[in-house]
Amino acid sequence: MKKILLGITCLLTGLFSSYGQTSTTGSSYVSTAVPFLSITPDSRAAGMGDVGVATSADINSIHWNLSKTVFAKRNGGVSVSYTPWLKEIATGMSLGYFSGYYKLGDKQAISASFRFFNLGDVDIIDANGAMLKTSTPNEFSFDLGYSRKLSENFSMGVAFRYIQSNIIEGQSGSSVAADISAFYTKPLDNGNIAFGANISNIGSKMSYSNNSYYLPTNLKIGTSYTRELSPKSKLSISLDVNKLLVDGGEAASGQAKKGVVVIGNASNDDVIASMISSLGDLSSVTYSLGTEYGFQDQFFARLGYFYESEDAGNRNYLTTGLGMNYSNIDFDLAYLITTDANNPLKNTLRFTIGYTF
Repeated sequence: MKKILLGITCLLTGLFSSYGQTSTTGSSYVSTAVPFLSITPDSRAAGMGDVGVATSADINSIHWNLSKTVFAKRNGGVSVSYTPWLKEIATGMSLGYFSGYYKLGDKQAISASFRFFNLGDVDIIDANGAMLKTSTPNEFSFDLGYSRKLSENFSMGVAFRYIQSNIIEGQSGSSVAADISAFYTKPLDNGNIAFGANISNIGSKMSYSNNSYYLPTNLKIGTSYTRELSPKSKLSISLDVNKLLVDGGEAASGQAKKGVVVIGNASNDDVIASMISSLGDLSSVTYSLGTEYGFQDQFFARLGYFYESEDAGNRNYLTTGLGMNYSNIDFDLAYLITTDANNPLKNTLRFTIGYTF
């Protein structure tokens, strides 16, 4: 029975690390535990092709780059986001996200967020295909962060994260992790330019039964350029480059398959060694390009593109989004468009409501 449950655990881990990818046997495909940590939680970033490490600060900066928070225009804010996930192939799967921040003067800020991933109803069967029970697996994380300006244009931040994974009854796991980030912004004539970097999910492995799996440690760097088109309107263009800092390791079955992982990877290497070893695999780098047009800081239109190589997962899609601010209340919507009719990510919608003060 334990082997059956572990197999289901590994299968779920591999499936959702690919976010419903069309290729699961690519030479650079690497799966991790708790891949829900890498899913874009908010509608603004999702509408711009999943960019966010160097865009202007908002309520959800703790996910993308905590350091940006001290440059937020408002003293604080809270938001809630909801995403029905992989609804083309699954029922009841969703991601809920709650985020907030508060500035402690002009140079410091604290942030917090809570993320809950519901995997819907999963039927548990034995080796003979007989139905055992229906389970409702879920995972969640809670973050606390602190950011500080080190100069007029530069800031850094650190966030600490507790993660709980309840995929199968009796096979739950927990872990702790940290993010380290930096942000630089400089005003220009009729606009500004910004650069950002964030290493997220640096932490201990997640253990299920007798196997341990890496967290989705990521290095994300990016830049954003904003130009005022008129006293009432502005346009920003942003680019993010993301690298999964996890080595291919071995297949969950124990058979060595360097760089080819189908249902999860387990490795005896420590976390730091895995991060260093993974730097040689540049084929797993993903790119996000997005643009945002704002009018009177009240109405926003967004467009973006996300690219991943076929070997690493083949997630390629366009995104679009709309935003509106009314009396310090933000309403944001994002929609994902795929070119592949069989892509389970197609027609993904995200909703975000926020309040700033």
